[in-house]
Amino acid sequence: MFSMAKCTRINVVAFLLLLCSLMCSLQGVSALGMDYGQLGDNLLPPQQVASLLRSNNISKARIFDTNPRILTAFVNSDIELIVTEENKMLSSPSFLSTTKSPFWIDAYPYFAYKGNSKEIPLDYVLFSNDGSSAGVTDPSSNLHYDNLLYAQVDAVIYAIKALGFDDIEVKVRETGWPSKGDDDELGVSLENAAIYNGNLLKRQLAKEGTPLKPNLDVYIFALFNENKKSGPTSERNFGLFHPDGTVAYNAGLTGYSSSTTSAPNSTDAGTDAPTPTPNPSEPPSSDTYLTEPPTPTPSEPPSSDTTSTEPSSPPTLTLSEPPTSDAKSTNALSPPTPSLSEPPTSSLPQIPMTYSSGVKTATTMGRWVILIIIFCALIIIFLGVIMWYYCYRSNQAPGVDLV
Repeated sequence: MFSMAKCTRINVVAFLLLLCSLMCSLQGVSALGMDYGQLGDNLLPPQQVASLLRSNNISKARIFDTNPRILTAFVNSDIELIVTEENKMLSSPSFLSTTKSPFWIDAYPYFAYKGNSKEIPLDYVLFSNDGSSAGVTDPSSNLHYDNLLYAQVDAVIYAIKALGFDDIEVKVRETGWPSKGDDDELGVSLENAAIYNGNLLKRQLAKEGTPLKPNLDVYIFALFNENKKSGPTSERNFGLFHPDGTVAYNAGLTGYSSSTTSAPNSTDAGTDAPTPTPNPSEPPSSDTYLTEPPTPTPSEPPSSDTTSTEPSSPPTLTLSEPPTSDAKSTNALSPPTPSLSEPPTSSLPQIPMTYSSGVKTATTMGRWVILIIIFCALIIIFLGVIMWYYCYRSNQAPGVDLV
């Protein structure tokens, strides 16, 4: 016989299932995303990479092609795997608006600093102005930016809206800082890489976004140092991990401090600070997430002038032709006005962009799976309400049993 007690238990179970589904849908919203490149001949097998990500509580990863070995290894891994394919024929945001695809950008404050270190303070690019009045205020919007990455992102958002598209979401496909470079690569050091990525991680965990985009998706480039990449030495040293899975430097994945790591305005350090020996420790267990990282001192070139906050003759932002994925031009501190048809005046900064479409989710934590989970939970609740109704009717009519 179906009693009211049984009906109550059914509704409680339905409620718990809904709650669990909602919790699953929120999982990974503020989680760190990592770019998983494969331009190396000594990288870990994909199965071990998935384990490395899980052990560091990294629940989002992005790959650059549909590698079958990686897709197979990440199935049922609870890691949201994103594949972005560069859209060669995209000339305006109308395609993205029609397909509801995000606008992916590559934003590298490092390249801005490398190209204009006399005008751009190191604190501004390393997120070391948190909680202070230092930084840049856009005279048009009166919005304040304490770091260059957020100004770069909002420059793109502003430009897209100026074209009349308010429904396109902007996401950061790549950002990072190299830990090793050539002698002429300003700002490259193990310390600066740890500060930049560590402070970015703190802001991501705090669910912090830009003034124009409170919830910002950011993927750090890169997971590994990749020895087959071309170009200067820095291109092969953007990884948070060595190819064998040992830590290249502590950016806070296994340790984390409550205060932002600061970058003092000192100019007595050389271009490349002495590189300490990395600690090849085992990846932490999944139940350890944040501990205390070291507080490195940033390496700044002697020629840098960190007292200036305004550059001269900044470049102009255009959205007509995207650079290739390997092209990383410099950015000015003081933002230029985007070159658009009849846009309002703005002084947000230019950044090099690579935009993509065709985003795919390859694991059980994808967007469609989350929607399916929520839909199933709603169906369960609906069935629970129906069962309760029949139980209630059966109690109103004694002698009637529901089998």
